[in-house]
Amino acid sequence: ELSASNLNLFERSQIMIDINTMREKYDMFVFWGSLEPALIKYSGYIKKDDIIIDSDSKKQGKKIMGVEIFQPNKLIEVNMKKTALIILAMNFEEDIYLTARRIGFSGDVYSDDMINFNSDLHKTKPYVVAEGKYTVEKHTQILISLLKEYGVKNIVVSPGSSNINFVYSLQNDAFFKLWSCIDERSAGYMACGIAQSTGEPVALSCTGATASRNYMSALTEAYYSKLPVIAITSSRDSFMIGNGIEQVTDRSGEIGKDIVRISIEVSPIHNEVEKKYCELNINRALSMLKMNGGGPVHINLITRFKRDFSAKTLPKCRTINTITGDDILPVLSGKIALYLRPSLELRDKKLVEMIEIFCEKYNAVVIGDHLSNYDGKYFVDIRLITEQSIKTEFDVLIYAGTLNSDIGLVSKKSWRISTDGNLEDPFLNLQYYFNMSLMTFVGYYNKQLTKRGDAKLYSELKCLNEKAISNISELPFSNLWVAQQMTKDIPQESICYFGIYSSLHNWNYFPIDKTVKCYSTVGGYGIDGTLSAMIGASMVNPTHLCFCFMGDLSFFYDMNVLGNRNIQNNVRIMVFNNNGGNSLIYDNGLPSADVSGQYAGAMNHFKKGRESILKDFSEALGFEYLLAKEKDDFLKYKGEFLSANQRPILFEINYCTQNDYDALNILMNGR
Repeated sequence: ELSASNLNLFERSQIMIDINTMREKYDMFVFWGSLEPALIKYSGYIKKDDIIIDSDSKKQGKKIMGVEIFQPNKLIEVNMKKTALIILAMNFEEDIYLTARRIGFSGDVYSDDMINFNSDLHKTKPYVVAEGKYTVEKHTQILISLLKEYGVKNIVVSPGSSNINFVYSLQNDAFFKLWSCIDERSAGYMACGIAQSTGEPVALSCTGATASRNYMSALTEAYYSKLPVIAITSSRDSFMIGNGIEQVTDRSGEIGKDIVRISIEVSPIHNEVEKKYCELNINRALSMLKMNGGGPVHINLITRFKRDFSAKTLPKCRTINTITGDDILPVLSGKIALYLRPSLELRDKKLVEMIEIFCEKYNAVVIGDHLSNYDGKYFVDIRLITEQSIKTEFDVLIYAGTLNSDIGLVSKKSWRISTDGNLEDPFLNLQYYFNMSLMTFVGYYNKQLTKRGDAKLYSELKCLNEKAISNISELPFSNLWVAQQMTKDIPQESICYFGIYSSLHNWNYFPIDKTVKCYSTVGGYGIDGTLSAMIGASMVNPTHLCFCFMGDLSFFYDMNVLGNRNIQNNVRIMVFNNNGGNSLIYDNGLPSADVSGQYAGAMNHFKKGRESILKDFSEALGFEYLLAKEKDDFLKYKGEFLSANQRPILFEINYCTQNDYDALNILMNGR
């Protein structure tokens, strides 16, 4: 006989029940999430008088009568032992399940897809009782699964209420060896002893309140002795901190510098993206147990106290493998892209030559944008391709360098190369982290193959990119149009800085000479220092023209630097003045600049002088001021702006906000 009282709805188990068996088993049915099409299929099997429906009478009218299930007294009137709750609102099944239990429903619970309307099913498929052994808390399951993947067998457990779900699940799994210790301070040192004797990672588990404080002495010992100890402290949600709730302590600032190497929090998950981040953060913590010398780590495990242990199996979780220079590196094959993000490594000409050989041998392509500053062969800036939704999927995406904007890449898996020890995973499909330099990585793989490829992938992407550029029709006077006109004429050996977001995105759609070095303040990705960074570069590169292309908000934020006494004649500043943060309005789905822009985009924030505040300010500081309000104006002054003038120049591009939006639509649609 099937009993769904503790059925793990969220695992979608193989257990099903047919509608005839349900009709015989239950006297009353409660439908939660009264979707009329879903209810109709039950009408031939269940009497109307036997149904309580969570309904909205305004929507359902008289077609389906019912009561609000959120009224606890209505549930109390029902004979729970012979009542089944059927969840129809599949996207909210977990919330519905928890609400039903909270308001006192103790009957059996099913989701709609667990009920089969094939009357012959029960004759051919026997039913089994749902006997599980793991908590239904998905994030806790993921933690347990990854502990197994990392070979963490020994767990020193201190009893409590908030870690019951975790501990009970562990003791039902023969993989783990549990050791009991009611004193957390002693438990911590026991873990140190086990780690010293076995050389293997050891975990600790304690409850909330002051229990976790007692780990600190032992974790300090583990830190300086570089012992792989995992302190798993269970607690309620962090948003309860400081609200007068018993046994809720603030752990956000308790981890000292020399206590653990990393501290993370593992919270309940509700969708696939949260699941991937949960896996990633646990991998980050567990990888630090041995990386770069090793040491203790801390995981704060949030619980919602679901006393449901019906999960029979653990989910298969993504393990991110850390590879060092001493390891045998994995086999590399398929469509390979090397994504080069901003990095000082690429200043090394030898490395550039090695990357070219790597691409030749593995039929790989180098991708990135202007900030990659890669001047070797086999490079394609595919931002325009991805923006136009031209499908480009790689088997392996290998990325190196620091933070950069997303350029819409799609890959089956990704590999990261860095010596910073961080399992950075912007694509949420990281398979390997290579704790080594890019030169070490490509050097290893270059030795594995002797044959040369045909550069087919590079040729295909290059052709797609060139075709996408050539298909762009006439753009209105805008940031994009100026970028289209300027990029091909920027003098060789120049230095360019781009304001974050709009200018950086727009200018990356068009190719720039490889000798031009490009930068932006993408580390913190803020608008507050791009102009100052360019001024700094111009001071130490007096023989190179230094350009800064930026929006009006970025300029006004950083304009004080133009009064610096060290500014030289090689400075060229172009300000796109569309009277506010255009991208803030359109890229965030706000109705229009006129309606939404006054505060969300700072439209009309700055007063205007006789002609322009930029003119008065820049000329007072010794700059030559240029102004373009239409295409002919721009073409008239373009040559002067690009020349080696005797004064620094500020060139204002003044145009209507709508132009940027219209230009981007044309570019993205390829027409």
